[in-house]
Parts: sequence; structure tokens; C-alpha cells
Amino acid sequence: IQFDDITSGLVATYREFKQFAPMTQSVKDIYPQNYSEFSLLYPNLNKALLLKVAPLISEDYCSELIEKYRDSDFSNLEEKTLITYIKYAICSFALNDDALGNSFVQKAVRFMKSNVEKFPTYSASPAAAELSYDRDDSPVYSMM
Repeated sequence: IQFDDITSGLVATYREFKQFAPMTQSVKDIYPQNYSEFSLLYPNLNKALLLKVAPLISEDYCSELIEKYRDSDFSNLEEKTLITYIKYAICSFALNDDALGNSFVQKAVRFMKSNVEKFPTYSASPAAAELSYDRDDSPVYSMM
């Protein structure tokens, strides 16, 4: 996966970022207050997607999802739901809230595994067989 610019990611605007990363007391010091400050988070958003999300949903499926998102070409409601979980995750990671980011990644993977027929690229990938998020107490943090 390679990003040419922010539009190749899943969170491209400040408005969208604010929707998926509400300001809380724990992040108020680093929360962007305007578009210029938000643009400084681009590398963090991309890094979160590349390093913390893509390995768990499969890099091939992550690339496919980005293309579908960019082209507004979702084949099912499940992909739209998955995108929402991933956006919450990468926004949380960008604000250094790894616990919240990890919980959304877990939710995304569990969702994909429970609807595996809707995610054929993921289900055919090694990532689908590597981790089990069937239980809420899966040791996610040790794998990041």
C-alpha cells in the first residue's frame, strides 16, 4: 500500500475527522483546531492505516477498500459499516488513543469474520486466519 496524498486514505477532510474523532479531555492538547492543524495529522492518519489497521484486515483488502471509498463504489452495506469502524480507529490512533483505536480495529475484524461472505478479499488472505477476535479479551495490544 502506498499513499500519494491524503485523498488516497479514508479520512480526507477536517470535517470528517471531527466526525470520527470527537474532542475529549484526554486529547484536547493535541486535537486540531483548524484545517491547517489537521493537515499536520495526515502522516499519523496514513501511518495508522498502514501499520495498525492494514495488517489486520489484509493489505490487499485495505487497498481495495481505499479504491472503493475513493470511487464511492461499495457493493454492500457491510463495507460501509466496516469503513466507519476503520475511520474511528485511524482517527483514534492519530490522536495517540491506542486503546480506543485498538477497540475499533477489533470490532472491525470481528465484524468481517461474522460476515465473511461479504469480504472475499479479506477471507482469502492470511490475515483472516492469523488472529481471532471472537472474544472481547483477545490479546490485541501485545500484537501491535
